Amino acid sequence: MSVILSVAILGILTIPGAIWFNGVLDPLATSIPNMFSDFTGHVNLENYLLQRGFILFFGIGLAVLSVIPYPRIHNRTRALGRFVCVALIPLLLAVGFAVIYICGFQATSKKRETFHAVYAKYAGEKALKIIDNHLSLKETEKNTISVTSRMTVANKDSVMIPLIFYLNPGLVVSSVSVNEENITFRRDHQVLLADVKLSPGEVREIVMNYEGKIDNSFCFLDIPEENYGALEVNTIGIYRFGCTPAFCERDYKLLTPESGWYPVSVPSYDALGFRKAMFTRYRLEVEHDPSLMAICQGSHVDRNIAGKTMFTFDHDMAGISLCVGNYKRREITIDSIRMELFYLPDHEFMLDLYDCIPEKELRKVLWDAKFTLGFYGKDQDYMVNRIMGQIAFDPTLQYPYRWFTLVEVPCDFHVFTGKTLQTGERVQGGMVFVPEKKYSRDVPSASSDNNEEVRRCLGMELAFLTEGSCDLNPTFVGNTNFVSSTGCPIINDILILAFNPLLAAVTEVEDEYVVVDYLKDHSLEEALRDPLLSSELLDKIIRKKCEELNAILMIRIGKEEFREAYHDFLVRHLFEETTFEDLSREFVARFNVGLDTIVKAWFLNDRLPAFEIDGRTMGAEQDIIYDFKVFNRSEVPGIITLNNGNQGWIIFPGEGRAIRKRMRYTNNSAINTILALNLPTNINLPHEQKEVDDADTITWFLPLAPTSFLTRNDNEIIVDNEDPGFSILETRKFNFASFFGIVETQARLYSFAPADHWGFTISRTCHGFPVKGAYFKGGGKGNQKVQWETRLLRDGKYEVFAYLPFNDMSVYSLRDFSRKYYYTVFDGKEEHEVILSLDKDDWNWVSLGIFNFDGTARVILSDRDREHDSSGDYIPQDVVADAMKWVKIRE
Repeated sequence: MSVILSVAILGILTIPGAIWFNGVLDPLATSIPNMFSDFTGHVNLENYLLQRGFILFFGIGLAVLSVIPYPRIHNRTRALGRFVCVALIPLLLAVGFAVIYICGFQATSKKRETFHAVYAKYAGEKALKIIDNHLSLKETEKNTISVTSRMTVANKDSVMIPLIFYLNPGLVVSSVSVNEENITFRRDHQVLLADVKLSPGEVREIVMNYEGKIDNSFCFLDIPEENYGALEVNTIGIYRFGCTPAFCERDYKLLTPESGWYPVSVPSYDALGFRKAMFTRYRLEVEHDPSLMAICQGSHVDRNIAGKTMFTFDHDMAGISLCVGNYKRREITIDSIRMELFYLPDHEFMLDLYDCIPEKELRKVLWDAKFTLGFYGKDQDYMVNRIMGQIAFDPTLQYPYRWFTLVEVPCDFHVFTGKTLQTGERVQGGMVFVPEKKYSRDVPSASSDNNEEVRRCLGMELAFLTEGSCDLNPTFVGNTNFVSSTGCPIINDILILAFNPLLAAVTEVEDEYVVVDYLKDHSLEEALRDPLLSSELLDKIIRKKCEELNAILMIRIGKEEFREAYHDFLVRHLFEETTFEDLSREFVARFNVGLDTIVKAWFLNDRLPAFEIDGRTMGAEQDIIYDFKVFNRSEVPGIITLNNGNQGWIIFPGEGRAIRKRMRYTNNSAINTILALNLPTNINLPHEQKEVDDADTITWFLPLAPTSFLTRNDNEIIVDNEDPGFSILETRKFNFASFFGIVETQARLYSFAPADHWGFTISRTCHGFPVKGAYFKGGGKGNQKVQWETRLLRDGKYEVFAYLPFNDMSVYSLRDFSRKYYYTVFDGKEEHEVILSLDKDDWNWVSLGIFNFDGTARVILSDRDREHDSSGDYIPQDVVADAMKWVKIRE
């Protein structure tokens, strides 16, 4: 019985034990980081031993208690008490281990709450400009770092600003001097306040000395606690690598700007998650063990003195990182960019592929990789001219640094994803932190005798720099300037996406659906402050809103005009932080357009337009005339564009337009509603294939009466799947995940028919306004049903039609598209069973028959599958429920 009970407890605790109390109850430790790094050893040794100790002693205690019920020798009255005492010892030890384990997590959470409160306390303080920062770092015998920071700071504002710096609270400041005079100061955790204020325009020299170790709980304070402390962070399958944002150990150090290892006046934190940046001219001197190697970004690196490395920069940086460890280095220069790779000596096997080909071939592979990865930017004209050597290096249009450094780091190093540009978090200022042994990727293999195969595999090998946390794409844009705004905290990311519109594309209808579902009654400002939004959904919302802003700028300013003006602004403010107000003033002077007014209205808009569009296109290949009419049925203005994105119009609420436009060099007949209640966003117009007379240049943009779209037919009633008369009659199965609070609340769109319930899908062939959607389900037993119901104003005979959206696959697929749909039509008095036998040509409105209705009309569709044999390769049919129509028969 004891064995059975133990097995039951083990099985019951395995799943919830990995969730409750940070995994302390997990008997198998499946959720506890338990990996070994060749850099630093076990990734989570203390917590792992505490958790396993708890399980061990708790099990021993229960084992001893399980012996108590067995019969004992008579008259041994003390036996029971002795067994209880023996059992209490391991149980008390288990409780002690559990308390220490849980308190460790709670202590971290409390410290992070304190850091949040301190940041909130000083949120309104203005920042001094740190012009330059000369850092001298030494490794000490206490396994700490000792740093001297020599800064030149200036007050660029029009008011007095106090001397305030932010520094990791684990680093203890010993002295601060201003213009060579020691001053008094105080620490409020991560904040250092000096008894000095700078007048407008004043410049001071600051020297700060500090020593200590990095407190990792200070990192990523803008990440919610449930995400920061989650055990599934930095995992692949069953492997738990742990989460260490910075290292300050005896033989290994990895310090990023996130860890606050040097003083800054702009904190690496923002309550909304959209941080500001400050560009500073850094210089770094590192004294370290001569057997170790120091690594940092830098235009110039001096390693001539053993145990001392110097890094200098030719331009300002938003931040720098430092790594000190037992590394080997390989270096090669391609097109004036110094490429370096640092790796653990025992991991040289990772480079076997690179050693298979001569250096000349390797240079060609790396040059091709630079082109493929996007080192020359996304602007096609610049890319071609730059490769041909016909244009000078422009850091605003391509990879901006003269160095490119790959550094292998411990497997438990982790950098959390920001709220925008959801990739490339391991790429910081031209330095890429590669996971240990590249554990996150499969390494391709090739025969060393086949150079062509080796080159192909090397191309695949370097592809990891285009995806996920090592994606270089965010590095190619937006790293030479930072634009800030008090009214729109995300303005810098917005301008990056506006300047590089390809990054803003949200093309999947599944993504558009959830974005529209949120933005139909929320603004972008509300989205930034919504704690319930996932970072993935917020990223899609931001990109879709930027697609809308790009269309507005194209209409109000011009696509190329905006790019040219913003590019000129970036060139004049290279590696500087600026304000949106400065940029807006330039646009007013250049175009007489208030960019700030446009952005404010766009940022605060909390509703979406809805368009009715009807018309056609005609023409031959690459030469099309659009002839259509559009009406905005909403209360807010909206935008439509021709699908090549080079022509668009703003349609104001309650207004319509008749539009005729000839477009060359396009063969797309769709109208794009950009961001509206209309889904899909692309509305395809019927196309007439014919040659267009070159002399036909007639265009118009004319007012349109609201009645132009009124096509109501009093003899028919349509109930769509979005109307109140439609309902789903199904019994959903109990979701076990809901027992643990895992409940899906986000709108869900399906690409494939669910097997156990009706799912919503969107297609351009579906019926509906503004959403062309339907419900569908895999064929079943007939227990799951949907219903259309309406009250007919006049009794009598009606013909009933069901709308079946066209399936594109019926044209191209060899799959059997024969279907049988089982309907029940209720005419107000009795029910009629109707079976539709359909083939691949039966779509759109299909008649169910003529019935004599009296009052309430109802149609029910079941999920019953068609009859089939029991062969194993049978695929259930998709049962689709879209719209139902009753048409009055004239008698």
